[in-house]
Amino acid sequence: MTKPRYSQVKIKNFYIFATLSLLIFFDTSLGLFYLPAVPAIGKSFNISPEFSKLLYPCVLFGSAISYMILGPLSDAKGTKKILCLQLALLAVSCFLCLISTNSYLFFVGIFLQGMASFYTVIL
Repeated sequence: MTKPRYSQVKIKNFYIFATLSLLIFFDTSLGLFYLPAVPAIGKSFNISPEFSKLLYPCVLFGSAISYMILGPLSDAKGTKKILCLQLALLAVSCFLCLISTNSYLFFVGIFLQGMASFYTVIL
C-alpha cells in the first residue's frame, strides 16, 4: 500500500478545515441572521410582538440543552458520529421551519435549530 503524497494530505486537511470553518460560521451566526426579521416573522404568523421575541431565548435554550447532552455524548461516541447527527438534525430543523404553517411548529423548528447549530462550538 502506498502512502499518500504530502500535497494530497495537505489539500485534504485544507478541505476539512474549510468545511469546519464554514459550519462554525453559519452555526454561530444563526441568531444574527434571523434576529432582525423577528418582527416580520411575528406579523406573518399573526402573533404578538412579545410572543415573537421569545424566538431567540428558544434558540439559546436549545443550545444549552445540546451542550449538556451532546458534549458528553461526543466524548463517549466520537465527534465524527455526533457531527453527522448534528448536520442531519440541522437539516430537519431547517426543513421544519420552512414548512411551518403556525407559530408553534416554527418554535419547535427554531428550538431544534438551536440544539443542532451550536454543537460545532463544542468541537
